[in-house]
Amino acid sequence: MKIIGAHLFNDYSGSPLVFSQLLKHWGQQHEVLLYTSSQKGRLSNIQNIHYRLYRYRWSKNKLVTLFKFLKVNLYLFFFILFTAKKSDLIYVNTLLPFGAALAAKIKGATVVYHMHETSVQPASFKAFLKGVQKFTADKIIYVSRFLKELEGENGRAAEYVVHNSLSDNFIVRAEHHLLNGDKKPENVLMLASLREYKGVKEFFELAALMPQVPFELVLNAGKPEIDAYLELHPKPDNLIVHEAVEDVHPFYCRAKVVINLSRPDEWAETFGMTSVEAMKYGIPVIFPPVGGPVEIVTPDFGFLISCYQLDEIVQVITKLYSDDVLYQSLSAGAVNAVTRYYPASFLQQIDQIIQS
Repeated sequence: MKIIGAHLFNDYSGSPLVFSQLLKHWGQQHEVLLYTSSQKGRLSNIQNIHYRLYRYRWSKNKLVTLFKFLKVNLYLFFFILFTAKKSDLIYVNTLLPFGAALAAKIKGATVVYHMHETSVQPASFKAFLKGVQKFTADKIIYVSRFLKELEGENGRAAEYVVHNSLSDNFIVRAEHHLLNGDKKPENVLMLASLREYKGVKEFFELAALMPQVPFELVLNAGKPEIDAYLELHPKPDNLIVHEAVEDVHPFYCRAKVVINLSRPDEWAETFGMTSVEAMKYGIPVIFPPVGGPVEIVTPDFGFLISCYQLDEIVQVITKLYSDDVLYQSLSAGAVNAVTRYYPASFLQQIDQIIQS
């Protein structure tokens, strides 16, 4: 089987992370060609993968961004139209690379969409992309039941739910830390995009409410963008802000609690990959009470609390720092529960879907 993958923007966020696991796996079994942007990210330099890279960046000017978006999709459309065969499988990661799906439909190739989120704005633009998906998709994979219920019923396409998984490398490094780590974790950690609806402002406020506790924030953004944000939003002294990084393990090694403060009325997390990563490190989590995290986070190792309830979050964090018995119980619960998100089952389910 030849698999042609399409992912619009390569960075260090969740959807390319999950896609990279599939590409590494498929590269050992199939011929794989990947169309993505040239920025360094999770999809860069994967062995046994052939690349077709293009330049693509967002702009503060929405019209410029729209022009670049359409230009990239036109590129995808024509290249796949003239190179793909009917026997190929076109794997479209998220709704955005619609040009790849349209070209595949014309060629009669199988189109599989992997749906990670539902955040496309404005509504008219999302309706267009959903219309293309409904017209072209043969199979659609959702990362959670929540997302399938929200975005499902796509006509003739077969629909599946497959939860994301950790990578083998992540598991090995986390287990090495659990066996050999000699430093006591102290930080409250959040990893997020630099978007207001992701709760960045609330994280600053939370840090200010707990000046004796060290906070770390890892943003999926570059230094210029972060510096511009900090000029308008001065951070508390107990908070360290980091730009996008490839290696997140040092942050988990230092973390005592991992939280997500996405605003539940503006953004529903469709899965919550950082909650699973924290679980492997035995770290209790605090996540929003909506969306995909509801399927993952249980009282055995975590809490579901809205970012609008900062006083309650402060109480929980204070309890975790002061009650060692409770903390160790939650930590053990996290390690026990994380095996549900190991890669063998994830890869097997995806293989069965694309080969059926």
